[in-house]
Amino acid sequence: RNLEFTGGSAFGTSVISVETFPGSTGRCGNVSIVTDQFRLAGGASLRSLTYGSGDAGSLTLNVNQLQLSDGASILSN
Repeated sequence: RNLEFTGGSAFGTSVISVETFPGSTGRCGNVSIVTDQFRLAGGASLRSLTYGSGDAGSLTLNVNQLQLSDGASILSN
């Protein structure tokens, strides 16, 4: 099982995201990825961010092989 997520176009980059926004107070959801190989490329990102007082949620990766290339990123705050 392989999962590849690539991004970047005239409309912006590709993002898998859980985020809270300014003024929000609730907890955001979670992202869980389970696969043998997970590849992020071409500026794609996986992120969990909070801009409000709520919890941004969690990112869980259960992978055997993780590859980031060409400006891809994983972010959490």
